[in-house]
Amino acid sequence: GVGVRFRHTDTGAVITAVMEDSPAADAGLSSGDRIVRIDGVAVSRLPRTVVATMMRGPVRSAITLEVVQAPAPQPRQVALRRMLIIPKTVTVQRVDDVLHLSISGFNQNTARGVALALREALDPAAGTPPQGIVLDLRGNPGGLLKQAIKVADLFLADGRIVATVGRHPDSVQFYEAGGRDLASGLPLVVLVDGRSASAAEIVAAALQDRKRAVVIGTASFGKGTVQTVIPLLNDGEITLTWSRLMPPSGYVLQGRGVVPAVCTSGIDGDGPQPALGGLLTPQGAPDACPAEERTQALELRVARRLLHDAAMFARALDRGDGLAAVR
Repeated sequence: GVGVRFRHTDTGAVITAVMEDSPAADAGLSSGDRIVRIDGVAVSRLPRTVVATMMRGPVRSAITLEVVQAPAPQPRQVALRRMLIIPKTVTVQRVDDVLHLSISGFNQNTARGVALALREALDPAAGTPPQGIVLDLRGNPGGLLKQAIKVADLFLADGRIVATVGRHPDSVQFYEAGGRDLASGLPLVVLVDGRSASAAEIVAAALQDRKRAVVIGTASFGKGTVQTVIPLLNDGEITLTWSRLMPPSGYVLQGRGVVPAVCTSGIDGDGPQPALGGLLTPQGAPDACPAEERTQALELRVARRLLHDAAMFARALDRGDGLAAVR
């Protein structure tokens, strides 16, 4: 593709986002520009799916966009060559002394993006280092298994991350951390909700079971299987469920999900701030925190409060370990 997101209107495709280091970015396109023609074809009357398909093509293939850019009233021709677009999945924000890392999915560059963010934040030349880290996996549907393992490995110096277990002997694999904790042991909080699934659950479960992080939010989705894609001679594909995922404490993720140590299920994000102690999930009660979609800032506020309360953070770490043990 060319590296743009857009919304379809009666006057063309209005760009809503331009990805970094993409052909569109190199050509000077920006949010708000309006694409009126693609390779000479007017796009205003075409379905959005057709417009999206026209944007795509083989790597290095040519495409010409006719673009209206304010304040110029007349469109200009923009010649581009498509490239492999790998969306950015890691966003970084520093709020006071807390580093907030949000991961939207797990693709080929996710672990690299997290590692870069940690190195930059902890670089002595960058000034005062953060006192805690929030890893936000809310709404993260998952992605590549090996990237999830690499992300968890960034925060663990040794020990089990996850195991995959299936009927075929080759499906039984054990993944261990090897190296060092790139966050240098800083207090870590992981946010999950009912849409956090698969690879996101691998990271959250590993860090919780290994008592490296406190998990805050609601129970996750519970997608704990690994699929492999088998190509067929007629250019079709079969998606085969190959194995199940087992976090370090040995429970099966499928159908259960990760239960947070600090639960925000059913709490209005705009209401009074609850006491931290009242949010601790009862030990031995894995169903006590129902899955919900959470987009409020409540979880972030709770995370920052927890990171600044060492005694409560330690209690929550033990609580997460107890939840894992009963499953």
